[in-house]
Amino acid sequence: LVSSDFVGDAGLGAFVDNGTPGGGYIPLLAESPAIDAANRAACPPRDQLGQRRIDGDGNGRKLCDIGAIEFVP
Repeated sequence: LVSSDFVGDAGLGAFVDNGTPGGGYIPLLAESPAIDAANRAACPPRDQLGQRRIDGDGNGRKLCDIGAIEFVP
């Protein structure tokens, strides 16, 4: 554990199964600290579902979320 590690409640919702093999995921909730909190240099332009990265917390900056699925408000 280092000082930059996030600890505590990740703010995850219930598992979503969209019916396609490998298409299930656990979405971020609106209060998740993972929203717009990832390292921009390590983020692909789209998430696991093919969605573009957006400004999930509404502060005017497009940063990717921690995790495979981008939060969509």
